[in-house]
Amino acid sequence: MRRITIALAFVALATPGLADCDDFVLTSDGQERSLLSDVGEAPAVGDRLFGHRAVLLDGQRVGSNRFISTAMEAPGDGGTQHLTGAFLLDDGTIHYEGFWNRSLPATDVSAPGGDGYTAAITGGTGRYNEATGTITNHIDGLNSRYSFDIDCD
Repeated sequence: MRRITIALAFVALATPGLADCDDFVLTSDGQERSLLSDVGEAPAVGDRLFGHRAVLLDGQRVGSNRFISTAMEAPGDGGTQHLTGAFLLDDGTIHYEGFWNRSLPATDVSAPGGDGYTAAITGGTGRYNEATGTITNHIDGLNSRYSFDIDCD
């Protein structure tokens, strides 16, 4: 009787450049894809902005950022928004939550508005399971630069 041995090799697919879960920077693809909800005649508390953007590392697409921003104040009162979202990357997700000041009227989805934000990393999946730290988003028109100060231990 012949015995056949089959060897299996498992290869972990990692987002290039993010393999060690060290601090890193992603950029947006310069295109905002957003939808407003609950907008009446004027911006108001409770209006929501849903959006997603492709994110790049060294010019290569590595995933997307998906978010929901809820108005806590009308733009004329400061425009504070509660922000929650996740970066969906090739090797896991990074979840975040925070506040930002959206200076544009709620009906203008042509640009995110504001100067950016710093949000808390609240966890993740895959390589980023139990991740902590912060994400700082620097906004320049439709372009964003996301700086991750992350710990996955």
